Order: sequence, then structure tokens, then C-alpha cells
Amino acid sequence: MKVITIASRLALPRVRVLARSVATWHETGSFAAVITDLASDDDLSGESFHVVAPSALALPEDDFARMSFMYDDKELALALRPWALAWALRDGADVAIHLDADAAVYDSLQEVSDAAVAAGVVVAPRRHTDGLRPDTDDFSTLGVQCPGLIAVSDRGRNWLDQWQRRVVDAPGGRQALEEFSDQQWIDTVPALFPGGQIVDPGLCVGYWNVDERPIDVSDGRWMADGMPLRTFHFTQFDPDRPWLLTTAGVDAPRVVLSEHPALEKLVDEYAELLAKATPTDPDAPEYRFDTFADGTPVTPGIRRLYRNDLRAATRHAPGRPTVPPPIPD
Repeated sequence: MKVITIASRLALPRVRVLARSVATWHETGSFAAVITDLASDDDLSGESFHVVAPSALALPEDDFARMSFMYDDKELALALRPWALAWALRDGADVAIHLDADAAVYDSLQEVSDAAVAAGVVVAPRRHTDGLRPDTDDFSTLGVQCPGLIAVSDRGRNWLDQWQRRVVDAPGGRQALEEFSDQQWIDTVPALFPGGQIVDPGLCVGYWNVDERPIDVSDGRWMADGMPLRTFHFTQFDPDRPWLLTTAGVDAPRVVLSEHPALEKLVDEYAELLAKATPTDPDAPEYRFDTFADGTPVTPGIRRLYRNDLRAATRHAPGRPTVPPPIPD
């Protein structure tokens, strides 16, 4: 089993926290991270995990160039998931488990691995809705299955291949990043793979479901709804506003931390780990693909215009798109 995540250099502190949490429950070498904007002169040899360069993902260079230009850092990390999972399987893992970089592991993931061996692909559901945020409209975009945990074994390779084609052949389309990273494709897993959905209250716990999976501690062990907490996803957690579980849906949050002492303690501990993993170096790296070679910012509007042009080229021209990939040097 290998756990893999994808992030830019900006998110390295979160990756470090995730890596240490995985190492608590699994053997050395069970974690790797794809660093999307890794430069040739970056020295990450001191990290405790295997650093994977985008060039190792078997993704054509032109495709990566296009994707790194039309998507921002978080979107690019989402888009690369099928290639990262495929890399982990090629690297010899019997099961590849993708976790978002802002997750942390609090118990063994062996049951997830075993389920993936049996089914081929495994996901875990989020929840349905009751009027709070996320609500029905949110879930129509966010999806039913949690995209922050996806486990694949060799039996799921064809599914990964098809996912890769969808991302490349529909650049910037509804089924790609504009609707949260091909969520519709992830939601097909329970139908395509019998046994491919794990219903475990300890998996994929986050702001979207923690109200129905209350956090507690029993005999020194983190629990979710009375079961072992396995992964908690600190999605859109802002360490500068640690009194908020997430900056998403703050107008009608499902939980207020001050009303849930155990959850508040979990978040406080994560914030402390994040602070320790964050260097005080004033020359902390910027996102490599945020500017052109002359320093001009690549704005969201520029990315959107490029996506639209690439989509038009794909739709009206046979074969591979010919829109040049304007990747910054």
C-alpha cells in the first residue's frame, strides 16, 4: 500500500503533517507526494517522504504544460490524481490511496487497502443534506463521494486510464475542474465496482459531515461517531483563523468549534503541527506557475480565456489540440 498526495510547494507544510500522520500507522516508504511545481534546482532531499516530480507521471509534456497554465495550484493537484495513482501502482504498490494534502490520518488504512484489492476502486460517501452548508446545491457540485480519498488496486487500472482520457480530452469542461475535478466520474465508482463504497464513519470526516459524526476521544484514541477516526480532512482550514473549522460556508456552518470541545482540540492540534511544519524562511517559495517569465501574473481571467480557447480547439479540430502550451519558464 502507498498513500500519495499532490500539492504545490506552497502546501508543503500540510504535506509534511500528512506524511507524519501516515508514518504513525504505516511502515516507512508508505507515503509519497507529487510536487506539481517542482523545479530542477529545488532541494527537497531533507523531506521524510518520497518526492515525485511531475515528469515521473507518464503524462505527455504538452498536456502537463497546458494543464499547469489553465488551472491554478489547487485545480492542478486535483487534475493530476489519476496519473499520481497510476504512478504509485507502477512503483510497485498493490494499492494506491490518494489523500488530499490537507488531510491527516488518525488510524490504520489497512481496511481501505483490503477493500481496494477486492473491488478494484474504493471511495467513501460524504453525506446528504439537511439545509445547512454544504446544502443540496453544494452537493450537486461537490458530489456524493468524497474526492479526498480514492483507493485503487491493479483491478482499477482501466478506470484510471479512462479518467486520464476524460481530463485530457475535455480540458476545462464541466466534467473536469470547473465542477470540482471530474466529480461525476468519481461518483460512478459504487455502480462500476461492487464493494467499491466503504461506509465507515471514520473515513473522510470533514466540515461537510462532522455534525453527524461527532468527534470524541476514547482511551487516547480519536473517534468519529463512536468508531475509530481514520482520516480527517481540514479542507479550506485557515491557520490564521483557527477558530473556524473551514472558510467554506461560514454563513451557515454545520458546527461551531467552541460548541464541540473534542473537535476544537483536534483542530488546535492540527494547527500546531502545521505551524511547526511551516518554515520561517522569508524566502518561502511562490507558486511557479503563477507568473509569466517576465513576472507578469497569470490571473484567473487569463487561465479562463486559455481554457476557453483550448476547449474550442478541441471541439472544432480533429485529433489533439494544437493550442500552444504557454507554460512560464
